[in-house]
Amino acid sequence: MAEFSVMAVQMNFVRSTIRRRQLFRSSWRYFLGGLIMFLVVNRICDVMTMNIVNMAIQIFVGMVIYIVCLFILKAPVIEQAKQVLGK
Repeated sequence: MAEFSVMAVQMNFVRSTIRRRQLFRSSWRYFLGGLIMFLVVNRICDVMTMNIVNMAIQIFVGMVIYIVCLFILKAPVIEQAKQVLGK
């Protein structure tokens, strides 16, 4: 709730300088990637017993799945990262 309140106040302050539709146009890609990651990691969690090694495995698998999803969905952050890294 607190994060939403902060975001709402920030959006109110920048409403005249940023086009909100353009800002959120590609957010579905991140949501879908996060949902796929959640479903896979949640299924893995059901199968594995919880210990520190298995949690590290789940974190790594979740990270790889999310990054792969962003590449497949052609999220804008991938192009931005390429520009920053100079490739």
